[in-house]
Amino acid sequence: MSQHPEVTPPYKPMQLYDIRAFEVGQVYYIDDELISIPEADRTIHPRKTHHGRRVVIAHNNYLNTDPTWPLIHVAPLSHRVDLMRETDIEVTTDRKDGNAVTVNSIIMLSLVQPVLKVDLRECVGKLSRDKIVEMLSLQEEMLVGTLEPLEEE
Repeated sequence: MSQHPEVTPPYKPMQLYDIRAFEVGQVYYIDDELISIPEADRTIHPRKTHHGRRVVIAHNNYLNTDPTWPLIHVAPLSHRVDLMRETDIEVTTDRKDGNAVTVNSIIMLSLVQPVLKVDLRECVGKLSRDKIVEMLSLQEEMLVGTLEPLEEE
């Protein structure tokens, strides 16, 4: 169920306006089928989609509060902590991590993707400041990395 029930695809430009102010680290529900998980989506057995999926607002960008900008970047969460990779961050139910999850989960930062703001349902929590810093630091490390000198041809 969309935040704006009158909005149905295909969208008209005015239907994409969203006056909510989104903050990095907030966790929202979104329809699961709107999130791409390539490894699960391209298997022999189709991915079992759920009614909703928690996603975290992944970037701290001024466009997050611009009602005329329709997109926002989110990272999906998964309860499959047994599949954690070096590009994931664990978030526990411990209050030191915030109030974003009801079961221990991972933020899958390698799957940061744009979604329409109007498709985000209710805000269900927020990461702690420490978890937000950890998430932004890992994203910076993933983006910048280290550059090896290029070989001359």
